[in-house]
Amino acid sequence: MLRNPVDRLVSLYRFQKSHRDDVIEKEGLRLARLARNHSMRDFFTLEEIQNHPSINNAMTRMLSERVPSWRWESKREDLEVLPLPDLEVAFKNLEKMRAFGLMERYESSVKHLFGSLGLPIPDEIPRKMVMEIIVDEDPGLYRVEQEPLTNEVIQIIEQLTDIDSQLYAKAESLFCKRYEIH
Repeated sequence: MLRNPVDRLVSLYRFQKSHRDDVIEKEGLRLARLARNHSMRDFFTLEEIQNHPSINNAMTRMLSERVPSWRWESKREDLEVLPLPDLEVAFKNLEKMRAFGLMERYESSVKHLFGSLGLPIPDEIPRKMVMEIIVDEDPGLYRVEQEPLTNEVIQIIEQLTDIDSQLYAKAESLFCKRYEIH
């Protein structure tokens, strides 16, 4: 499942920021600590965040190269500037998949994913990984006031997801063509 890259990173920030202090310390959740200590704008301008493979063009990286085996929320020891991921390799790998989906087309994506796997399509597909739900169900999280999304923050995130945005546009076009959605 792919997601609009800007929406994905805004959601990631809000999720990280919602972790309780005791969980952050116990689990060593570096990204959560950074989110708790920084505004959204400042978080996404940190060098560590700008060069984090799970943030900087992460969807394209996941489809084009080997994913690091360390826990992604933890502190990274290597802060070298990341090379750009290969958009063409990522898209070719996406094209080879039997099925994929788009979060923004959740219902039809799930139907196509289930259908391609030969599984019966469920009548209802509950959304479980939604912030409004998980903060009430997970004792390690709590509700935080949502910071407004400014144009400046959107521009910063767009720089972090420029290749992901290109991949997403291609994926959306392929999804519509593959599943004859207009």
